[in-house]
Amino acid sequence: IVACDCAREHLAVVDELKISGVKTAWGKLPEDLEEAARVASDLGGFSGILLSEVLHQLPGSSIEKTLMAVKDLLAPGGTLCITMFSPSANFLGR
Repeated sequence: IVACDCAREHLAVVDELKISGVKTAWGKLPEDLEEAARVASDLGGFSGILLSEVLHQLPGSSIEKTLMAVKDLLAPGGTLCITMFSPSANFLGR
């Protein structure tokens, strides 16, 4: 598992937990993914990437760049999962 975030203080908290098998890499979408790219290269690419609550923070012109950059970090056959919250979602069915 590789945790990637643009806030170094968040990554520091993960590092302090010293969880076996968990690495951290700083990155900021869409262009600053060098650390994540190095880790991905060492692993032969990531088998899966979760972009959670991220894309809505980017201007429209950066979303396609982000998706292409993240796609390049995947191993062949890897999976990209994107989640986004919508305040208009009706989770309770009411």
